[in-house]
Order: sequence, then C-alpha cells, then structure tokens
Amino acid sequence: MAELTSMPSIPKLYAQAAAKGASHQLKSALTGTPLGGLLKKVPLGGSSKAHGNAVLPTERVSVSGHSIERQKLVSYQRLMKDTVRDELPSVFLHAAAFPVALAAMSTADFPLPLMGMVHLKNVVEHRRVVAPEEVLNISAWTENLQAHYAGTQFDAVAEISVGDEVVWRGVSTYLSKGTFLAGKPERPEREARDTDTPQSIATWKLSGDTGRDYAEVSGDFNPIHLGTIPAKIAGMKGAIVHGMYSAGRALAATAPHGQPYEWSIEFEAPVFLPAIVAFEAHASGEAGKTEFSGWNAKNQRRHFVGWVARR
Repeated sequence: MAELTSMPSIPKLYAQAAAKGASHQLKSALTGTPLGGLLKKVPLGGSSKAHGNAVLPTERVSVSGHSIERQKLVSYQRLMKDTVRDELPSVFLHAAAFPVALAAMSTADFPLPLMGMVHLKNVVEHRRVVAPEEVLNISAWTENLQAHYAGTQFDAVAEISVGDEVVWRGVSTYLSKGTFLAGKPERPEREARDTDTPQSIATWKLSGDTGRDYAEVSGDFNPIHLGTIPAKIAGMKGAIVHGMYSAGRALAATAPHGQPYEWSIEFEAPVFLPAIVAFEAHASGEAGKTEFSGWNAKNQRRHFVGWVARR
C-alpha cells in the first residue's frame, strides 16, 4: 500500500493529467499517428482471467488521520438543501475520499487517460453514522476493467475507516471513451421506458455558478464544472454540474438520518449549466427502499436514476 503523507491536491492531479494529454496530442500531431492508436499501445489492465496477463495497478493508495473541516460540512449541507446536523452525509464522505481515489487513477502505471473520463454510476455502503469529529483513514484502488461499446470502463473503489472499522465504502464506475480492449461488445438495445413523465416533487434551479459552488465545498475542481471557458478548453460544449452534486441533492431529500443505508445512482445525460432539473422520489416495492430520478424540465430527457435503502 502506498501511504501518502498528506491529502492529494485535486487541481494538481488534474493539471498533471491535462499536461499528459497535451503531450499525447502533440506526439500524435508530430508523428501522424492517430491518438487512439497511441492509446492502444498502452497495456490495458483488468483481471488476469478476463484479459490475459494484463492487469490494472494492484497497489492501494491511502491517507491516514484525515479530519473534517466543520465549516466545509455546514457549507455542503446548506448547498445541498440538507439539514445542518452533526452527521456526515454520504456524498460528503465521497468527497473526502475522492482525492485519494483520483491519486489511484493518476499513478504512472495506470493505463487510461484521466482527462475525459465519463462518470457512469456509484454504488455506496454507508455502514454507520459517522460523526464530524471522527478521524478518517482513507484507501482507494482500481479494479474490474471491462470492455464497453464506447471504450473501456473500470471501477474506482474507496473505503473510509475509523480505526480498523470500515464505515463507508463506495464504488465509482468510469468510462474511458475511445480506448478499447479486445472483444469490443455491441451496443445494447436501449431499455424501453415508460413514456409518461413522472410527477416531480421538486424543481432544482441551477445557476451557472453551481459547479464552482460545489467545487468549493467538495474540493473537486475539475475544469469541466467550473465555467463555460474552462469546460470548452477541456473539450466540453459547456460547463456541466458534478454528478455528485446531483447525488447529494437526491440523498438530501431521500436518505435516512441517524442510521446506516445503501444507495446507488446511474448517470444518463449531463446537466449543462444553467439548468432546471425536475426531481421525483417514491417508495419502491421493497421495504425501506426509495427510488428517485431527475430529468430536464424542458425537454424531459432523464439525467439520472437511483435508489436509497436502509441497511
């Protein structure tokens, strides 16, 4: 395990990834080699069973003794329209672990480009209530490399412990578009969905500053979220809200207080800022489980779908 002496700097990691990407693009221009071809020369990892001898980095990255800034917690809770209380929300814990997970995706032997990753989904176990004064130990690693019809996907796993007890575990699934493993699968048929628009229970009016506001409380200063100009420099047509902002708002409305729970969210379409997002939540057929979704209030395109359940 690679034990870091301090929490990694997210802006620094993004800057290093951008410089690495620019170097690849320059090499592609000078040699006349397609960028995709350069990426295909990088050994792609995965389980030895699925992909021969190629593997993702096996070393875990960790940070010990991390303390929460109380004012950041309060600012986060207010931004999410959550109750201000002495309990760490699950997405706030994700934000605490994210720099370590990003460091695990930034090692020299990680085979995929960090910039341009598409966030597909999260599955999280919030195993017990975590108090703001508790000292956190965080570890992260990557696993489960798989072929995807649009590129290559993998999981970034993070665990947060208090002492020797794992109190939170999150699996974030990402897609590296345009970088393919052998055996590219066919694109699956689009799942049939109800044509009736669900009845919203809330409307989120998101300004152009929402990405910067979330970055301030989470530390995730990815340029695609910070404004139109930095997003376009990074290759987007405009700034999009963090996926975890959507998750945080959804959980603020649905997650139980004072007890453990599990949750998941899948991202279907980005939320370009400014935006109006319609949100709904309803009890599922399973006891203690709530399902939710959010969609564009103007064109009805769904942005995300998920659930939260008591453990």
